Amino acid sequence: MDEFDESCLEDIEELYYPNQLKRNDKIYKNIEDIKSFEFTHCLAYEFAMRNRKVNELLNFLDFLFMYYNQTIYPKKDFDNDEFNKLKTYCKKILHDFNKIDSYKKIMNLEYKDIQFICNLVVETLIEELYEKYYVIYKNDLGFSDTIYNKNRFIERDKDLTKLSQEKILDKNCVNVVNNNPFYNSYQEADINKKAFIFNTIYPNFKTAMRDFSDTKVTLNLSLPEKDLLSFISIIKKDYDDKDSSLKHIYELLGEEFHIGFEELKNLTKKEWADYFFIYDYIKETEDKNITTIYQKLQEIFTFMYGYKIEKTSEEIKNDKRKRDNSKFKIISSEKYNKLDSTIKKSVKPNISIDTLKNRYKFMENLIENLKYKFLINKYKKRRGFVINSNPPIYSN
Repeated sequence: MDEFDESCLEDIEELYYPNQLKRNDKIYKNIEDIKSFEFTHCLAYEFAMRNRKVNELLNFLDFLFMYYNQTIYPKKDFDNDEFNKLKTYCKKILHDFNKIDSYKKIMNLEYKDIQFICNLVVETLIEELYEKYYVIYKNDLGFSDTIYNKNRFIERDKDLTKLSQEKILDKNCVNVVNNNPFYNSYQEADINKKAFIFNTIYPNFKTAMRDFSDTKVTLNLSLPEKDLLSFISIIKKDYDDKDSSLKHIYELLGEEFHIGFEELKNLTKKEWADYFFIYDYIKETEDKNITTIYQKLQEIFTFMYGYKIEKTSEEIKNDKRKRDNSKFKIISSEKYNKLDSTIKKSVKPNISIDTLKNRYKFMENLIENLKYKFLINKYKKRRGFVINSNPPIYSN
């Protein structure tokens, strides 16, 4: 198939669907441009941000922090009526997320207890995001530490994080903190002993998701790159093996748990962006007719991926020499429009409506049923337990 010129897609989409999402929107281009080292992590974040419950929690937390900042913290126009309204909102969301203990705690609290109520609700909901949805809540509001401990859900070593934020008072020690687009490192050394006290590197993922970076592997970074990559590869293959001596945390603790596992598709970054666009388009379209929704989607993808047409006998023969045994070839929309009308009847869009429906269902399962969590904490059966597995999820 001729290389598709994506620059024309925006004009096409604007002409036919001026008020709809567009495949060329920045959100989908950003997915295609994610760095490979953090792609899986960012992909999980994209899924989580589309989950209805996650959005409900994030929206309520944003509202509560804003309300606290504008009204409660400065004690401005906050009377008993406002207190009762806010308390009702807090009780409702705690009830909706089945946080019974927290719900009971605020039942009989009064106006004077407003800061405690806000703290309890914030901590409860942020914990729910962290434990169930793998999302880490963040904000940059200076006052928020009065009702929220920002260091509570730090993935990495909390003592190390604290040290990296403080000045060293010991004159016998020297430290270096380095933050770059790929990793964060903290190095601290004893001058007299000429030895490291800390020498730790963490991945610098840009998304606020749990990273499960809980495995420490000691490395000599002076060794050649191929030696280090070989060593890490051996560890990873052994960890994925069903007879591995390396344990998942649940197995090590002797806790049996049952989480279904589904192989994720081996997709390119561009294909993942397509899948997200399909899901978003169907969720956000104002069209109520499911048939026309899929027809419009198919038109968009046909502009991108063309039509499928049977090869001629000569084309089949020539392609077999290239080990291509397919009976069809892909042609662009431009070439399709030049075909004779009798030939057009046997030509079909490369992306069928059934394919679009299957892709939407696949995305819906990952998002609404929280299967996206397998991207960063996957499991497979091993010795009666369910533990980590890592099928490929993208290619460049």
